[in-house]
Amino acid sequence: MMPYNKSPKTLGNSIRMGIRQIRAYFAFFPRAEKCGAMLRWSQSKDKPVKEIEMTIRTTAGPNGEKLFFLGRSWTINAIVKAKGLPEDRVYKFTIGHVFTPGYIENTFKIKFQRKGISGIMPDYSYCMTYNNKYPDFSPEFMGYDKNSVMKVVGDAKIQYGHNSDCNSAPGEVAIKFEHSTTQEARQSLKNTWYYKKCMEEKALPAWEGRGDRFPVTHACYLTVWDATTARKYSFKVDFVKMTDRMNAIVSQFQSLMKAGLLPYWDIDPETVPASSAEPHMNFDMTFKENDKAADIYMETSQGGQHFNDIPLSLAWYPFMRNLKFTSTLKKLMKYRIVNACTVTTGSVMTLDNMTYPYDPTSCWTLASGHCAPNPSFAIFTKKASGNMLDAKIYVGGHSVEFQTSGPKKVNVLVNGEAVVVGEKEHDHKEGEKTVF
Repeated sequence: MMPYNKSPKTLGNSIRMGIRQIRAYFAFFPRAEKCGAMLRWSQSKDKPVKEIEMTIRTTAGPNGEKLFFLGRSWTINAIVKAKGLPEDRVYKFTIGHVFTPGYIENTFKIKFQRKGISGIMPDYSYCMTYNNKYPDFSPEFMGYDKNSVMKVVGDAKIQYGHNSDCNSAPGEVAIKFEHSTTQEARQSLKNTWYYKKCMEEKALPAWEGRGDRFPVTHACYLTVWDATTARKYSFKVDFVKMTDRMNAIVSQFQSLMKAGLLPYWDIDPETVPASSAEPHMNFDMTFKENDKAADIYMETSQGGQHFNDIPLSLAWYPFMRNLKFTSTLKKLMKYRIVNACTVTTGSVMTLDNMTYPYDPTSCWTLASGHCAPNPSFAIFTKKASGNMLDAKIYVGGHSVEFQTSGPKKVNVLVNGEAVVVGEKEHDHKEGEKTVF
């Protein structure tokens, strides 16, 4: 609608001619050929559905806890009845998710069943099961094993087709996968600005004496995130049973993959015999050179092929799977819903990302608080033995104090009384009432 190709170049004429231009575009381009889409939704004239009834039932429960991480299990069952002649159409849905604290182990299931009606529609079922297991918790929030490869392993199964039972359905796909870190990526990490900044912070007097552990800073958080991000993705797919339609889809997908990788193929594709979809397919993709290139390996029953040094134009890093942190935590920190104020024996980093020098004393000093006539919370710190700090939090008329007595040794006091805090949350109660 811009006036560059319109005359006279006035506002009114630009709008009128622009509308005509838009109408002409939709009327004459693109032409209706093989590619296109159409959606039509209307009530059937023959034995129509006259009423829809839906029943939903949910169940949920705990599945372990560790620190402030809680495991859960939940299930949603739904029955949809489309009432009409000659009988009601019945659809059953089940969705369930079971996960351990921190989403270390996950099981996700979907089940759909449709009861067939003679002369209208056949039975149909769809079932999907997905399992995965991430590396266990590290001893510290910012810690990871620098000498070993981290990986998440899992499997999935999809069963589908015209049958009332998923196990007897004509279609079935089984998938196994493994996503892991690479040593090459960890070497490349050393060239990033945040790794260099993290190493500078690690050498500061405020963070010394912690061995190989990283400081709790923004640069070190980015470093650990990068180091625990998977760069190698492996999939093993078995098409156990395939319907004719799925066979055509898989065959076209495999052909498109080979066509897209044709410039990097080191054999003559004319020598490869044409065939239907392969029942087995293994796929490996490894990112390298700071995620600007990739090596791909594809294997079917006809053999395997390597496609090396494929340049990548897109920024793949934001879409890669991290093996330590959840994406929820990163989003909360990115949008500053959750933020950190860090106090050390040498500096204070505020919520607005400003760092000030700080020399703690043996007296309690206000580090953070609610700026109001009647503050709801306040946090104080003071120098402890060695290079450590004590902290005291006032919230809701109660106090929580952390007294350090050595590396990884912290005593917790609630309202002046010692409490034992293990790997589970501690609930402070007054009588039968849980305060926090």
